[in-house]
Amino acid sequence: MDKIILSGCAIIEDEKLLLLYKDIDDYWEFPGGKVEEDESISEAALRETMEEIGCKVKILKHLVAIEFEKNGKTYVSHKFLANIESGMPYADGIEHSDILWLPIKDYKNYKLAPNAIIFCEKYLNKELNV
Repeated sequence: MDKIILSGCAIIEDEKLLLLYKDIDDYWEFPGGKVEEDESISEAALRETMEEIGCKVKILKHLVAIEFEKNGKTYVSHKFLANIESGMPYADGIEHSDILWLPIKDYKNYKLAPNAIIFCEKYLNKELNV
């Protein structure tokens, strides 16, 4: 079975992770999305993040690739540590209706996408080189 490759940015400030509320799935997720045929995972992360939060970001490094299942499909979600270079993040109002700076230690109090849950656990277990 083919894996769907996703890529996005983990923007962390003061132990808080920037997430977007995806109405159709009823959960908080990273800015990011599917990698297109002609782009690298880092190009996809930059493009998707710009489209979804309206900010120019700078990638610092690749942090993790998280594999998860959803609706019978297998996904591989690449996350890059990134900083906002310019602009103020906002939810686009199309796919996402809200934006959140999630205190990572409180992640269990929120309904998160599968890869966001795994990311928070790895972050708190010091498994990510942030």
